[in-house]
Amino acid sequence: AYTYDTTVATVTSIAPTSAPAVGGAVVTLHGSGLDAVVANNRVTIGGVWCQAEAVSAARDQLTCVTGAGAINAAAPVALSIAGRGAASF
Repeated sequence: AYTYDTTVATVTSIAPTSAPAVGGAVVTLHGSGLDAVVANNRVTIGGVWCQAEAVSAARDQLTCVTGAGAINAAAPVALSIAGRGAASF
């Protein structure tokens, strides 16, 4: 049987609020409704890819590693989950 997950993802905070332009910074997103399959969570910060590395068992925290590009507190955070839509912060 197939179960369709209609949980809507939300992002409530991100830390740290800035990262070096060279990339490689570990960023943590807090929220809810993240996908348990790490690869299904796609994150960009200010249009810069942030490679998802881990999701907490409660699906309320995701860590990712930034790509190269300027990231600061004003940069929009976008989270899309394969098959379920998107959230922004």
